[in-house]
Amino acid sequence: MANQLNMDRRHFLAGVAGATALGVAGCFVGCSPAAEGKSDADGADQTAAPSNENAPAGKKDWLGIPPEVADVSKTVDAEVVIVGAGVAGLAAGLAAIENGVKPIILEKGQTSRSGGGVHGAVNTKLQAESGITFTVEDIDKFIKAEMKNSGMNADESLLRVWAAESGAVLDKIVELTAADGVESRINTLPLPDYDQEEQEYFTEGAYPVGHAVGPGDANGPAIDALTKKIQSEGGEFYYSTPGVALIQDEAGNVTGVYGQQNNQYIRFNASKGVIVTTGEYGNNPDMVDEFVPQVAGLGLNCFYAPPVNTGDGHKMMVWAGAEMQRPPHAPMTACTFLVPQPVPFLLVNKRGERFQNEASSNFIAFNSVGHQPDMTAFQVFDSRWADVCNELKVMTWENTFLPDAEKKAAIEEASLKADTLEELAALMGIDPAAFAETVARRNALADSGHDDDFGLPLDRLVATKITDPPFFANQNVLIGYGVCLGGVWVNKNMQVLKKDGSPIDGLYAAGNTVGRRFGTSYFQELCGLSNGMADAHGYVAGRSAATRA
Repeated sequence: MANQLNMDRRHFLAGVAGATALGVAGCFVGCSPAAEGKSDADGADQTAAPSNENAPAGKKDWLGIPPEVADVSKTVDAEVVIVGAGVAGLAAGLAAIENGVKPIILEKGQTSRSGGGVHGAVNTKLQAESGITFTVEDIDKFIKAEMKNSGMNADESLLRVWAAESGAVLDKIVELTAADGVESRINTLPLPDYDQEEQEYFTEGAYPVGHAVGPGDANGPAIDALTKKIQSEGGEFYYSTPGVALIQDEAGNVTGVYGQQNNQYIRFNASKGVIVTTGEYGNNPDMVDEFVPQVAGLGLNCFYAPPVNTGDGHKMMVWAGAEMQRPPHAPMTACTFLVPQPVPFLLVNKRGERFQNEASSNFIAFNSVGHQPDMTAFQVFDSRWADVCNELKVMTWENTFLPDAEKKAAIEEASLKADTLEELAALMGIDPAAFAETVARRNALADSGHDDDFGLPLDRLVATKITDPPFFANQNVLIGYGVCLGGVWVNKNMQVLKKDGSPIDGLYAAGNTVGRRFGTSYFQELCGLSNGMADAHGYVAGRSAATRA
């Protein structure tokens, strides 16, 4: 891998108070739910069998049964029908257009859907222009890292599809947005001057695969350009028209999908295939309870999922015989403090106890903080904290964290402040004796030459000793989850699979409807991987469907 650039970095969580999460563009309005039942309009084909026998073991109330389709208002014939107009669905539409097929795209919302995010891709033109190239050995290395992070829950073949296809697909998207006068850029962290793998539980900057399409951190320019391209080539969009049930022939092949519009059903026949790209299910509490139990029932803010993301596509595919990835699925989680991690200032819980190596990212810190009383932790530092940050030069979500006088004043203003540890503990609402003992223990470990408790590297342990008043503390300002990253089994052609591993003919999936892309946590070793896989997998799904005999 050649060259490492110091590029702009997106702000996943913005503001000194960390108060806002990723925005979602557009206005989303759900449509009326369908009545339950199982019959088809003409009896020749059928919707998927009205049962939940394909649901994984455990609770099955998330699945329900297919709607009873009656009074079909019209029938529309197409070769390829795509359900969901997010980035995966639009990439599929682009591939269909390039392979001579004019797709029909259904979308539950009132417009094509734009969410936040960087696009991870390998060996793009932008990377080449910046002197960044990835060898096959580099690709092997970062896919191995991702597989280890997933605990081998991810399907390596899907990561390989991403690595092989993402560069060319993103080049197409960047070309389309450039025609609209939108400039894209490399948007990834540079490698710091220290070894992240040795020093921290944080290595997002290790592989510069991230790209920002447009000036900010959102998919809007890409969504707009793809939508316009598909429309200009004869593709047709049906907005406010959710897909509600797949249509299958007697052999179980998918031949179309029913959409619902204004309380009426439209039958969309698809001679080559249906591609399901309806996004994740964060606004379906039953599905979250079933598949993301690590966040279910905690009363957390689901800060990213738009209202239309209720798992419609997942349910349609399981009704049709698809196999769902076993739980737990990976949520995109966040837990932030005023000083961004992995700056390793002391963290204590409400018992005044230290509970982790502090050099971790805000994604994975959720998992440790979430196990503390009331999912609460405090970040503690002394009056030297800004100088410590500027000396350590720690790589964080905000690039190297180097607080200036303005940021220093803002963080101190937002923090609890006291001249003694006992007074600070009182402000935090924790036992002063326990807190003082924890601080004394950590300082003593720094003096001893090794962190026997959690293995924080000595230079960081020494630098973050708590010695000079006044002392400061801030509570985690956000703890929550966004996208739920799990779905059905697919093969490398993005065909949806049954439990026995055989494909359901005519059915494809991409984006967050696809399972086995991550482990049980969204870990940012590869910046923008989720969007990057949506781009690449969507394109492959569209190509596979459009070229199906």
